[in-house]
Amino acid sequence: MRLATRDECREIEVRSISERGLSGELLMEAAGSLAAREIREFIVANRLEKKLKSKSFVSIACGVGGNGADGLVIARHLESVGLNVRIYLVDESPKHGLFRANLGRLPKSIECRSS
Repeated sequence: MRLATRDECREIEVRSISERGLSGELLMEAAGSLAAREIREFIVANRLEKKLKSKSFVSIACGVGGNGADGLVIARHLESVGLNVRIYLVDESPKHGLFRANLGRLPKSIECRSS
């Protein structure tokens, strides 16, 4: 499997937005959904599903920028398949528009704590 470098990822994102007319929000949602699927497959492959659906939870640490917004999307998708999710925010003042939007989309069942 070939993985794109950071610079290649940025170029793909810029071209997807400028040439294909895709929004950054749509790209973030797709990436978060795929990342959540990979995490879920890891959980199932390692037989952790029963433990994570009972008393344990998946922890996600999020900054308040674009990468933190990605973490919120991942959290929402993991919660939608029945996993207990807890988010730890490293800052209380979100600066990124997509972060604020995705924070507002979190279901109440996801616990969100500030550091």
